[in-house]
Amino acid sequence: MAQEIAASGTAGPNAAPRAVLALDDVQVSYGTTLTVRGVTLTVAPGEKVGIVGESGSGKSTLALAAMGLLPAGGAVTGGSVSVAGREISGLRERELDRLRGKSMSLVFQDPLSALDPVKSIGSQIGEAIRAHSRGLSRAKVRARAIELLNAVGVPEPARRLGQYPHEYSGGMRQRVLIAIAIANDPAVLIADEPTTALDVTTQAQVLELLDTLSRERGIAVVLVSHDIGVIAEFCDRVVVMYAGRAVEQIEASGLFGASAHPYTVALLDSLPLPGRDRGEELAWIPGAPPAMSRMPGGCAFSPRCAWATDHCRAERPEPRDVSAGSAPQVVECHRAEEVRAVRAASDEEVRAALSAEIGDIRSAPATREDAR
Repeated sequence: MAQEIAASGTAGPNAAPRAVLALDDVQVSYGTTLTVRGVTLTVAPGEKVGIVGESGSGKSTLALAAMGLLPAGGAVTGGSVSVAGREISGLRERELDRLRGKSMSLVFQDPLSALDPVKSIGSQIGEAIRAHSRGLSRAKVRARAIELLNAVGVPEPARRLGQYPHEYSGGMRQRVLIAIAIANDPAVLIADEPTTALDVTTQAQVLELLDTLSRERGIAVVLVSHDIGVIAEFCDRVVVMYAGRAVEQIEASGLFGASAHPYTVALLDSLPLPGRDRGEELAWIPGAPPAMSRMPGGCAFSPRCAWATDHCRAERPEPRDVSAGSAPQVVECHRAEEVRAVRAASDEEVRAALSAEIGDIRSAPATREDAR
């Protein structure tokens, strides 16, 4: 597929590793309304892929579709979803349950609502372990739970197994959710806005944890976020979504200097990046995303786009590879090459400044709240 930046499934000593998550022209509908409109994406073992976009862009819907967890009324109505080489579209709930937590896991946005307030942390981790390892003794389940809490950086794990969610800080609760998600060594971990409710220091620590799990355990991580700065720093590759489509897929290393879709550029320009004048007004994107039930003709972003022409408003651009180097860069924009040329000339120092700032956050000492 033209929109795909892929990990090949071919065999052989020089072949790329088989994709652990493969979405092929996926469409998701709620009734007659398309909310995801033909997205193709593959994720390799150990790869970190970020999905970014405004609220309503379809990024969380895409993540739920990949898990087979769409709410009532939602369904994958086109394309296919494969996890660890197995097609999941059309599987019964019982079959999906065998995959969830084992081949794929999800980390929710709000750990306080995701955890059961009347069950101890140890019992909730134990449930996740037993779901795919029936017959384990109580002692082995407890030992595994302690091992998992220790792996995600919860201090005194043996003592804290008996505590309840309200006795943990927000950052520690999020670590518990990650411990539950990795309890059965999944191939891919989908994290949907996992740092939204956390302070910036705790955010950096949670992202550092996910990075460590990816590097040391080979777990692929799909990070869903509205924060393109966090996505750019954490991920290997970035998928930018707008109005249910993946309008740009690009290596994170080229995001600031080589982005080629006007929407991606507008998101980057709206960041309060270091080095900008304090009195300088931040850029903003005029208008609002279109309603999924009333999409404009041509390019969906054209009503808000400073680059839009009559051609853009009349004809929707097809995804195409506009890469200048070896890494694919797939963009849906008639004027992608022009946008990238202007971007490269104006923002060469932005990524270095952002990396320096995030480095300062990561090196900051943990807050007292994080130690709880």
